[in-house]
Amino acid sequence: ESIEFDLVAICCDYSESTIEEIVDYYGYMMDENAPKDKAYIEEFLWNKTSVCGSYEENGETFFVYAQF
Repeated sequence: ESIEFDLVAICCDYSESTIEEIVDYYGYMMDENAPKDKAYIEEFLWNKTSVCGSYEENGETFFVYAQF
């Protein structure tokens, strides 16, 4: 089945955020005593949504994930 590529839908459904941004957006859903490091954030995202991946740029870690 052929489908049309819809860039706008992808941009609306997925997000690219730093660890700090994810904590700001979803911190109320996280264990307040857990360290908010890369491993914790990655596990948190995998338990809540689909994760496309992560990458490092200028010393910061970015995650690409389906918004929830």
